[in-house]
Amino acid sequence: MLHSEFMLNQRPQVANARAAQDWVRTLPLTDARAAHHAIESLLTEFEETGLAAQEQLDILEALRPHRIEIDAHYARRYTGKALPLAEAERTAFNHACSLWRKLEDAYWHCARAAAAGEPGMAAHLTLCLARAADLACERIKGTLRAGQTPDGTIQAALTRYAVCARAHGVLTSRVSDAEHPKRAVSVASVHNRGLLLALTGGALSGRERECAFDLATLWESKVVTAWLPSGLTRALTRDDLPPSKEPAKQRVRIVHAAGHIYFLDVTALSRSLRKRVHLLGLDKSIDELGLPESFPAAGAAKLLTRLHGAWCDEEYGRRHARAAPVAAPGVRHHVMVAAGGEGLDSMYCMLTGEPFAANQDSDITSRKRFDEMFVFGGAGHARRDNLIRAAQRDLEEWRVADYSVSGVRLVRNAGGVRYKPGCLIACRDIARGADAAAYLAEVRWVLESAAGAASGAGTATAATAAAPTMAATPATAQGTKPAAAMTLEAGIEILARCASGIAIRATGVNNAGAQVWTAAFRIQTAGGVQCLVTPAGWHKPGRTIEAGDGKEVTRLALGALKRRGADFEVFEASPAG
Repeated sequence: MLHSEFMLNQRPQVANARAAQDWVRTLPLTDARAAHHAIESLLTEFEETGLAAQEQLDILEALRPHRIEIDAHYARRYTGKALPLAEAERTAFNHACSLWRKLEDAYWHCARAAAAGEPGMAAHLTLCLARAADLACERIKGTLRAGQTPDGTIQAALTRYAVCARAHGVLTSRVSDAEHPKRAVSVASVHNRGLLLALTGGALSGRERECAFDLATLWESKVVTAWLPSGLTRALTRDDLPPSKEPAKQRVRIVHAAGHIYFLDVTALSRSLRKRVHLLGLDKSIDELGLPESFPAAGAAKLLTRLHGAWCDEEYGRRHARAAPVAAPGVRHHVMVAAGGEGLDSMYCMLTGEPFAANQDSDITSRKRFDEMFVFGGAGHARRDNLIRAAQRDLEEWRVADYSVSGVRLVRNAGGVRYKPGCLIACRDIARGADAAAYLAEVRWVLESAAGAASGAGTATAATAAAPTMAATPATAQGTKPAAAMTLEAGIEILARCASGIAIRATGVNNAGAQVWTAAFRIQTAGGVQCLVTPAGWHKPGRTIEAGDGKEVTRLALGALKRRGADFEVFEASPAG
């Protein structure tokens, strides 16, 4: 901490690219926070000293590879965390956003100097705008990695760079990409990448999300974009769409963002995605499909289908249509949610109405309960009620935003229990009364956002939709807003609408005589196969466990694994021979 604060308060006094390269070697790369603050202090020095635009650009390009490496280390502080973010995680994310915005402002300053005809800068206009747009894309990636909803300021910045590039005739001019030396990018292609990243949203997490990011970067040139201001009063015509050689087969995705209407010609992108899904169905290998190296061999077809739904046609990638709850007087479209945490006790209580007892089949315990009831009368009931109240203490009320046959989208204020994709929950519909059956579900995605903020690409201010100008409007000013209440939005997939609570325990030589039981659930699949839902770590093919339902104890042999989440497993089970 002291080292980081010391680095934050230092002034590098870097005046050219060579000095920047010498200075960056002194940064403590093992301490990503200190290095992060050091680069931010350098950018602050740019603003204070008024360094020439040419020198600023040279220094920024010299630092770019090192900044990307530092970003990757620093991102571990806020990437893939349960939501809502803890204070330290949110602080790290805010610091990362601050650096991205300052870097973006620095490139935007250089672009304005190039457009104004500053000596030596005219040839670098495309480079400055492409780098600024790339940093806006990095802001989208970082925001999604932190589980936050991208706000309209990012798309507003992308629109500003694209409008400026079109006004100066360099929208499709290509420059080298320092991150990928063999690739060339343009402001148009980077703008397309930003739109694809925004369309991806928070529906993907972990490795799947990184695969989507890599594919958006690789295939950004497959998209052709045209845009118009949102305030048009005339009717749209065919001429407003991007030009196409085959208009009858053209597939267009319309996006409203940053005060503009975007027409994305995704014909080539859709064809590429569907072709690879088809080839995977013919048992082609990942190496033959030209996909990024990050793509997994297992589940690639499903991921490509989901990306087609997000980027090209939502109906193609969705099994069931979503619908908003029907408004009715006095009806609360809310659900009570029980999270698993370290065990399934709260969910067990919600599904069965009884508290879970870790030693429920012990004869000694049963005799003890009988003696309590005989001596103390209602004291046994009071103890049971206390256990139920303790199990219900962590129940939360969520509002239903929309639903389908297989899932629900829920919203609540960002306080309370923290969630992450892949965790198991139990839900009960409040609108159906206290006797409504609870069901098991998996959290597929979760996003945190400012209350009332639009999801996805977001919206922009009226100033963003104005005619292209070179006004010195820094990204930091657009990103500054008063603190707002946060909400949590989650998409859940229903695993089982009818599940029964059971208790399980290990067997074998090392577990003989064990009295401690673990809460679990028994479900029946469509094929009539019995499956168990247990905490993570229980599944092992061929393993034998004991299961009790309050009436009898049976021995079960574990079979094939059906699903594995972040904190649970679903696998087949059959009576042990």
